[in-house]
Amino acid sequence: GISMARKAGRAVAGFEKVKDWLGREEARILFQATDGSERGKSKLYPPGGKGSFFEVLTASELGLSFGRERVIHAALGFGGLTERIREDAIRLSGVRDLGGDKVTGKVK
Repeated sequence: GISMARKAGRAVAGFEKVKDWLGREEARILFQATDGSERGKSKLYPPGGKGSFFEVLTASELGLSFGRERVIHAALGFGGLTERIREDAIRLSGVRDLGGDKVTGKVK
């Protein structure tokens, strides 16, 4: 899903690229790695609307979609594929749990 969006030019990774897309209101969904630093993640704000922010994948899992070892921040642009990815992320958030008070499936 995410790798297909990347190949279609509808997904970016990395703090600066994601920040740029958010600033230009090009991002529809913000993904942040569950194991990324809270300080770094707190500097980016989701685009808004239900299901616009997901913290359901690790940095290694996000990295696989971008051909990198690790990705902390990723954004997806508008489009039908993005909506399908949102549905998948919502489903995944319902089944993933790190235990304790920290729920991997953070959705906003």
